[in-house]
Amino acid sequence: MRTQAILMGVSLFLTGALSALGPDPFPPASSGPGPGYAIPGAALPEGYARYKFGMSRTTILELIKTDPALRAWDADFIEGFEKEDWSVLSAVGPPHLNHAWFVFDDKSELWCITLYFNPARYSYLEVANALKQKYGRPTVLGQDVTIWQNERIRLQLEKSLHLKYIDLVRFASIKREFSPELLRQEKNRYGIFDTL
Repeated sequence: MRTQAILMGVSLFLTGALSALGPDPFPPASSGPGPGYAIPGAALPEGYARYKFGMSRTTILELIKTDPALRAWDADFIEGFEKEDWSVLSAVGPPHLNHAWFVFDDKSELWCITLYFNPARYSYLEVANALKQKYGRPTVLGQDVTIWQNERIRLQLEKSLHLKYIDLVRFASIKREFSPELLRQEKNRYGIFDTL
């Protein structure tokens, strides 16, 4: 009995001493991160600038015609997308954007926007820092990609300076399974090796 009382006193003493040092450095796994962990930011956008997810292809074309920063042309055939059931509208926006691609589903509704920044003017870190200042801490911070995502929208910045705005709900509805044929590459495309 005396041993139990001594052990109880020692454990209370240690608990009091540890709590005097500050908060538990290793909180239980059931508790979430503290309020200082997340860097708050603006809500993720429903598209890029005036171009919003769900807009029709003709609406996007009309908006691009009035946008002094972009010039558009149809690009329904882009290598690698031959087997997909979506269409692509391509635009250029020099000097800031080398290209912008607007991807539409089979109902001609916008579900993805990809911007390719001019690497002569911008670096990956510049774009990533601007996005971090606006949208807060990224969801995924990888070596070649940085992602901000919620349950509906993904912003994906790639090291190659491609920034993708993706409507995850529409993407999930049109792409239920991945086509492995997209990974198959022809070894002698365009007969390039015939003359070797």
